[in-house]
Amino acid sequence: MGVQRAELNEDHLLKAFLMHNGAYETILFSEYIHKHHKSAFSAMPLSHENLGGNLWLTKN
Repeated sequence: MGVQRAELNEDHLLKAFLMHNGAYETILFSEYIHKHHKSAFSAMPLSHENLGGNLWLTKN
């Protein structure tokens, strides 16, 4: 249960940081890719078992 609460805190912190913050642009959000484009990972079988969580940002 403690891990889930920590993840929620991280999500809220990230949302607050990025909301109305034009200084950063999201390049890749791996969870979205895993959910909506599973075939993109077909050549990487281990990625199906360990989705991981990463977010790539660039500063404008």
